Amino acid sequence: MWFLRKMVSSEVLKLRRNRGQFLTALLLTVGVVIVDFAVAEGLHLYNSTSHGPAGGTSNFHNLITILTFIGSTAAIIIGAYAGSSDESSGVFRDLVASGRSRTSLYLARVAGAILFYLPFLIAALALGIVGTIIFHGNLPNPTAGDFFRNAIVTIAVTIFYLTLSLGFASLTLSRSITVGVLLVWVLFAQRLIAAITFLGSSRKALPLVAQHALNSARGGPFSVPINEGVITAVIVLIVWSAVVLGLGAVRTVRMDA
Repeated sequence: MWFLRKMVSSEVLKLRRNRGQFLTALLLTVGVVIVDFAVAEGLHLYNSTSHGPAGGTSNFHNLITILTFIGSTAAIIIGAYAGSSDESSGVFRDLVASGRSRTSLYLARVAGAILFYLPFLIAALALGIVGTIIFHGNLPNPTAGDFFRNAIVTIAVTIFYLTLSLGFASLTLSRSITVGVLLVWVLFAQRLIAAITFLGSSRKALPLVAQHALNSARGGPFSVPINEGVITAVIVLIVWSAVVLGLGAVRTVRMDA
C-alpha cells in the first residue's frame, strides 16, 4: 500500500511539472469561472438596465453548465496525456523492467490523474459559489443543497470524462487520437445520436443523456429532450467508465514493454 501511494504521488508530480497540463487544468477550470464573472459583471456595470447581476440562481446554473462542458474538455486532454505519456516517451519499459506490477502502474496512473485534476475543479467550484453569492445583487441565491448538488454533479461528470479519456488513451497509446475522437464524441456525435428519435429508450445509454439527467438545472444549450432517472444515469456513467478503463488495463497488462 505504501509503495502504491508513492507511485500515485509520482504520477501527480509528473502532471504538475508538465506546464501544458498544468495550464490546461488551470485555465479550463478556474480561468473559465473568472472570465464568466468578469464578463457578466462588466456588462452589468456598463449597462445595468440591459444586463443583470453576475450572480444569482439562474446565472449559477449557466456557469455550472459551461464549467461542466469546458471542464470535461480539460479532463479529456489531461486523461489522454496521463494514459499515453509513459508509453510514448519509452518510460513504461523502464518501469516494467524495475519489477513493478503493470496493474499497479495502471491504477497509480488513474489515481494520479484524478488527484491532479480535482484541486483545480474544486477551486473553480468554490470560486463560482463565492462569486454567485457576492454578485447576486437583487437576484435570489441558490440554496445550500443546490450548490452542493451541482458541485457533486460537475465533479462526477468531469471525472467520468477524465477516466474515459485515460482508459481510451491506454488502449490506443495515442494522445492525439484520444483527444480527437473523444472531443468529436462529446461535441457532436452524442448530440446527433440523441436526436434520432427512432432509437427510443436505447439513447439512455449515452453519457450525454446521463449527464443531463444528473443536471439539476435541466436547461441551457447542452440539454437533450430525453428523460432518464438519476440511478440509471449513475449506472450508465459507471458502466462506460468501467468498460473503457478495463480495456485500457488489459492493453497495459498484455502489451510488449
